[in-house]
Amino acid sequence: MVRLILPKKVIIGPFDYEIQCNEVARASLGSDFGETDTEMCQIRINPERPDQIQREVLLHETLHACMNVACLDLELGEELEEKVVRRLTPILMTVMLRNPSWVKALVGGENEG
Repeated sequence: MVRLILPKKVIIGPFDYEIQCNEVARASLGSDFGETDTEMCQIRINPERPDQIQREVLLHETLHACMNVACLDLELGEELEEKVVRRLTPILMTVMLRNPSWVKALVGGENEG
């Protein structure tokens, strides 16, 4: 079985967030699925989770980083931010998975700049 290969980074606003899904990430996470370190610009994902879970965790943690870049994490507070991210993640994931032509329209074609 071929394992999911995640990108090495995601650009969020002016920041390059390193994506870690390896033994180092697993060791720092313990039993958690993932975490975002906004000070170090890192997203860590537990590699022991199934591919489907890793995809959802990547989106979840990316949303946390977006909230930080937009300063919404400070405005909402940690508890409300987590509620918003937890509720939006599965909806956004489903929209993207069930509407590939919509995703393609958003990101543009291969020949676009």
